[in-house]
Amino acid sequence: MFRKLAQGAALLLAAIGIFYGYLVWQNNRQVTDPDAAAFRHSLAAAVDWLERNEGQLLTRNNPMLWRMIQRSAELTKDPYLQDLFATYRARHVTARRARIWYPLFVEHAWVPV
Repeated sequence: MFRKLAQGAALLLAAIGIFYGYLVWQNNRQVTDPDAAAFRHSLAAAVDWLERNEGQLLTRNNPMLWRMIQRSAELTKDPYLQDLFATYRARHVTARRARIWYPLFVEHAWVPV
């Protein structure tokens, strides 16, 4: 009885190990970089989504999402993204300077350590 249980446990551990190895390989394999057209299409789709959901987004204070929007606006110089982040900044960042997330949005902000 104990031998069957040990064999079953060893088989299960082996299957988990093989599956884990496959996932590591899948995550680290070489793939071709997307071309510029794919980047432009992805950015356009993301901006369209932001435009459709702007009202809902501006009511939520999700610092990580807004940091990504801020960084995208900086990299792409997209006027809509810049205006959207400026609206968020006016509502959530400057109005609540003492919040813990303030240094995330302000370059060279003082951070107490």
